[in-house]
Amino acid sequence: MIAKPSIVDPADGLPVLDVGPWTAEKHDYLRRYITATKAARARFLPPAGPGGAAFIDLFGGPGRAQVRGHKEIIDGSPLIAARHRDACSTYCATSCCLSAIRRRRFATSPC
Repeated sequence: MIAKPSIVDPADGLPVLDVGPWTAEKHDYLRRYITATKAARARFLPPAGPGGAAFIDLFGGPGRAQVRGHKEIIDGSPLIAARHRDACSTYCATSCCLSAIRRRRFATSPC
Protein backbone atom coordinates (compact mmCIF):
# COMPACT_ATOMS: atom_id res chain seq x y z
CA MET A 1 0.00 0.00 0.00
CA ILE A 2 1.31 3.45 -0.90
CA ALA A 3 1.95 5.86 1.97
CA LYS A 4 -0.24 8.94 2.14
CA PRO A 5 1.74 12.04 1.12
CA SER A 6 2.25 14.39 4.07
CA ILE A 7 5.08 16.63 2.88
CA VAL A 8 4.42 19.64 0.65
CA ASP A 9 6.75 20.78 -2.15
CA PRO A 10 7.49 24.48 -1.62
CA ALA A 11 7.95 24.89 -5.39
CA ASP A 12 4.32 24.11 -6.24
CA GLY A 13 2.44 23.57 -2.96
CA LEU A 14 1.50 20.02 -3.95
CA PRO A 15 2.06 16.86 -1.90
CA VAL A 16 5.36 15.01 -1.90
CA LEU A 17 5.83 11.34 -1.03
CA ASP A 18 8.27 10.36 1.73
CA VAL A 19 10.42 7.58 0.23
CA GLY A 20 13.33 5.36 1.18
CA PRO A 21 16.95 5.61 0.03
CA TRP A 22 16.46 2.89 -2.61
CA THR A 23 14.28 5.23 -4.68
CA ALA A 24 17.13 6.73 -6.74
CA GLU A 25 18.14 3.25 -7.88
CA LYS A 26 14.52 2.33 -8.63
CA HIS A 27 14.13 5.47 -10.74
CA ASP A 28 17.34 4.66 -12.60
CA TYR A 29 15.90 1.24 -13.49
CA LEU A 30 12.65 2.90 -14.63
CA ARG A 31 14.50 5.33 -16.93
CA ARG A 32 16.54 2.46 -18.39
CA TYR A 33 13.42 0.32 -18.87
CA ILE A 34 11.53 3.09 -20.67
CA THR A 35 14.52 3.72 -22.95
CA ALA A 36 15.18 0.03 -23.60
CA THR A 37 11.56 -0.75 -24.52
CA LYS A 38 10.90 2.38 -26.55
CA ALA A 39 11.38 0.65 -29.93
CA ALA A 40 8.90 -2.11 -29.05
CA ARG A 41 6.22 0.40 -28.03
CA ALA A 42 6.89 2.56 -31.10
CA ARG A 43 5.34 -0.15 -33.29
CA PHE A 44 1.97 0.67 -31.68
CA LEU A 45 2.23 4.46 -31.67
CA PRO A 46 1.18 6.63 -34.59
CA PRO A 47 2.23 6.93 -37.34
CA ALA A 48 3.53 3.31 -37.30
CA GLY A 49 0.51 1.81 -35.57
CA PRO A 50 -3.08 2.86 -34.98
CA GLY A 51 -3.33 1.65 -31.38
CA GLY A 52 -1.30 3.09 -28.57
CA ALA A 53 0.95 2.15 -25.69
CA ALA A 54 0.08 2.75 -22.06
CA PHE A 55 2.34 3.32 -19.09
CA ILE A 56 0.58 2.04 -15.96
CA ASP A 57 1.98 3.20 -12.62
CA LEU A 58 0.03 1.76 -9.70
CA PHE A 59 2.32 3.01 -6.93
CA GLY A 60 3.67 6.25 -8.40
CA GLY A 61 2.52 8.65 -5.74
CA PRO A 62 1.99 12.37 -6.40
CA GLY A 63 4.87 12.79 -8.86
CA ARG A 64 7.50 14.22 -6.51
CA ALA A 65 9.29 12.60 -3.58
CA GLN A 66 11.63 13.38 -0.74
CA VAL A 67 14.11 10.73 0.35
CA ARG A 68 14.03 10.26 4.12
CA GLY A 69 16.88 12.11 5.76
CA HIS A 70 17.48 14.38 2.77
CA LYS A 71 16.12 17.83 1.97
CA GLU A 72 16.16 17.51 -1.82
CA ILE A 73 12.84 16.85 -3.54
CA ILE A 74 13.14 14.62 -6.61
CA ASP A 75 10.88 13.64 -9.48
CA GLY A 76 8.87 10.49 -8.89
CA SER A 77 8.02 7.82 -11.42
CA PRO A 78 4.95 9.66 -12.82
CA LEU A 79 7.07 12.63 -13.91
CA ILE A 80 9.94 10.44 -15.06
CA ALA A 81 7.52 8.59 -17.34
CA ALA A 82 5.88 11.84 -18.51
CA ARG A 83 9.25 13.23 -19.59
CA HIS A 84 9.54 10.28 -21.99
CA ARG A 85 6.48 11.55 -23.84
CA ASP A 86 7.39 9.76 -27.07
CA ALA A 87 7.42 6.40 -25.25
CA CYS A 88 3.68 6.01 -24.68
CA SER A 89 0.34 7.48 -25.67
CA THR A 90 -1.50 6.98 -22.37
CA TYR A 91 -0.46 7.28 -18.73
CA CYS A 92 -2.50 5.54 -16.02
CA ALA A 93 -1.89 6.25 -12.33
CA THR A 94 -3.47 5.74 -8.93
CA SER A 95 -6.49 7.91 -8.33
CA CYS A 96 -5.38 9.12 -4.88
CA CYS A 97 -2.68 11.32 -6.40
CA LEU A 98 -4.01 11.93 -9.90
CA SER A 99 -4.72 15.63 -9.39
CA ALA A 100 -1.14 16.41 -8.30
CA ILE A 101 0.30 14.28 -11.11
CA ARG A 102 -1.81 16.06 -13.74
CA ARG A 103 -0.86 19.51 -12.48
CA ARG A 104 2.84 18.67 -12.37
CA ARG A 105 2.86 16.80 -15.67
CA PHE A 106 1.25 19.60 -17.62
CA ALA A 107 3.45 22.19 -15.93
CA THR A 108 6.60 20.41 -17.12
CA SER A 109 5.69 18.45 -20.23
CA PRO A 110 2.59 18.59 -22.46
CA CYS A 111 2.38 14.84 -23.10
